[in-house]
Amino acid sequence: MFRPIRSPILESLMRARLAALTVALLTAVAGSLALTSPAYAVTGSAACRVQPGPSGYTSSCGTSTAAFTYVVSFQVTGAAPGTTFSWSVSGATASNSYGCGSTDPFCTKYIPAVQGDRVLSATVGLSLSGQTSYAYSDAFIPATCSLGGWPVLC
Repeated sequence: MFRPIRSPILESLMRARLAALTVALLTAVAGSLALTSPAYAVTGSAACRVQPGPSGYTSSCGTSTAAFTYVVSFQVTGAAPGTTFSWSVSGATASNSYGCGSTDPFCTKYIPAVQGDRVLSATVGLSLSGQTSYAYSDAFIPATCSLGGWPVLC
């Protein structure tokens, strides 16, 4: 019967080889994870403006100007190139829309005036490299009535 030779040098050599293989395997797995995981979080913020009204975008917006149609524009700033967008705007029915697609960092809604205050809420999903984050913005539209054919705040 064959008996293996046990030598401290041989055992030390085997342990070193096993350690080297373990390190190589862990390095390969960590490298693979680094290639498939994004190095940063998806960023971007939403803002809006209501026209007629103040120019410039803010996280929540509104107007105190009467109109028969309001143009509410939402936009995302600070998103990395290649980010896709998923828009959801609730709170009023739009007569028309512009943008609001998966490649559009903006979404514009044309909102007819009604005799009641409304708040349009936009939620936009920002996706990049398999990660998604969300940004939010709210727009206030005042109640509008007609007086002698002209729009006035109710």
